[in-house]
Parts: sequence; structure tokens; C-alpha cells
Amino acid sequence: NDIVSADWCTLAFSPASYVAVDRTYNNVVVAVRGTVTGGDLLTDACSTSVPFLGGWAHAGMVASAWQVVKKQMGPAAAALARNPGFGLVFTGHSMGAGVAAILTMLVRSGDADIIAAAEKEIEEVVKRGDAGKEGRESAVGAMASARCHCFAAPSVCSMDLSVRAKEHTISVVAGKDVIPRLCYAAVRRLLRRLNQVAPSQPMMKAFSTLLGGRDKGYSPRAAAR
Repeated sequence: NDIVSADWCTLAFSPASYVAVDRTYNNVVVAVRGTVTGGDLLTDACSTSVPFLGGWAHAGMVASAWQVVKKQMGPAAAALARNPGFGLVFTGHSMGAGVAAILTMLVRSGDADIIAAAEKEIEEVVKRGDAGKEGRESAVGAMASARCHCFAAPSVCSMDLSVRAKEHTISVVAGKDVIPRLCYAAVRRLLRRLNQVAPSQPMMKAFSTLLGGRDKGYSPRAAAR
């Protein structure tokens, strides 16, 4: 009964996710699944940078976050209205953690489209008599103070956004897990160093060509990747 919404169908830029009510810690939880299917791999691979909240973020995960907003923010807002005083927590593992981190930034930003979708669901709950004024106000406050718990999250945003996210996001990394350290710029640096050691290897040349040849130096967009 505490799983109020679930979408187990995974498509490119649309990961599986669900909304649950955690009555032990008084939270409404939005959980996003990590990489499982070929569609998820496409999301991971779309690692170019796009403008996001004044910085840069992973294009595939930003697109995925918006899909989760469409599917789950309404049910999450309704659950918050029905449970006054509950907090809002986003969580996920691997790719799902990256999407959850982007989601948290979006919701806390007060984006007009997200607020409008949430308020529509809240009003429906109020009309049915499942919540009152207290529930409406509590839901809006919970969204503004949403938190995120990431497990093995990949690199999803530029440093300025990452520093700002410290306020509300906890990122858990186990030991030397490569995924949280993997990004476009890191792969290019690795290939450049491998080429320096063995420049004559055909495979190294092929990878360098694929990724754009010689490194052209640091840029905010490359760092975000």
C-alpha cells in the first residue's frame, strides 16, 4: 500500500522509477533504477553537456530526469499532501543516482513547470478530501527542501553545481568504484596517457580519433562531461 506509483518500463532517457511512502522515517521517496537495459546504456552514453541551472550537466540524465518528473512528481506531490510533515527524498544507484541528483536540483530550483504539475495533483487530493490546507502547504515546503541520497552516482554536472548540491545531496561511493570517477574528460585524459606510452598501437589511434583526436585543453563543458 505504501508504493503509490511505479513505472517498471525502461526506455531510452526514461528509466524505471517508483514512489513510496516511508513511514519509519516520515518521507516520500522517489527511487530511480540504475542501468539495466540497452536504453539505459544509451542514456549513459549521451554524455555531452547541456546548460543546466546556470552550469552544465549530463545531457542524457537531464532528459531522463524530466521524464521521471512527468511520471512521478504528480504522485509524489499527492503523497506529500496526504502525509503532512513528511519530507521528500530522491534516491538511486549508478545511472539512477545521477538522475536522482539532477531531479533534486530541478525540484529545489522551483521550476515553474514542476510546481504547476505538483500543484495540480495536490488540488485533486484536496478536492477529494484526502488532504487539507495543512497538507497543501506541507507538500510545497517538502519540495522546496528536497534531499537526495546517491549510491555510486556518475559525474553528472559541472563543479559549480556540485558544490551547491552539498547542501542537500549525499553521495556514497564504495572504495575505488570507477563509475563515480568516470566522465568524458577522464576518458580522454586516460587515452592521451596511453597514447604517450604506446603511440604506435592501432587501437589507441582508433580511440583517439573516435574521441576527437588530441586533447584541446580544459574547458567548462569538457569538465562537465
